Amino acid sequence: MTAAPARGFLIALEGVLVRDGAPLAGAVEALVRLRAMGIPFRILTGGSDRSAAEWSAWLLMRGFSVDPEEIWILDAPEALQRAARDLRLPPDAKVVLVGDAHGVDVTRVRQAGLTAVVIQAADAPAPGDVDAVATDLNGYLYRLFRIR
Repeated sequence: MTAAPARGFLIALEGVLVRDGAPLAGAVEALVRLRAMGIPFRILTGGSDRSAAEWSAWLLMRGFSVDPEEIWILDAPEALQRAARDLRLPPDAKVVLVGDAHGVDVTRVRQAGLTAVVIQAADAPAPGDVDAVATDLNGYLYRLFRIR
């Protein structure tokens, strides 16, 4: 039996799309690819110092095109579940949370019914209990969807 394909993504801002305010290699292209494939995504941030509209403008200055409605500020434990529901997918659809090794709370990810993928340096030890590890989001999408 093959695993169900990913139908939606929750993507951490820091550590997956940007680091220290700069876009990570392939991150802009990864979001363009998801949009072109018609796969919904939401950007997750714990940065409550800005509104979603301010985060959208901040991302645009770094080359990302993300609507404020696609940005979720994780301000409560149930925010992951709400963000996943906001993708408007069937209840049994596979939703993947992509985060960095420091930001993924696997227990919360599992409670929300999500698949956990960690983006980290190639030489870093693999964290336990995650579904996949990759060095960058774009490379992960290439492997996941077998894009050539």
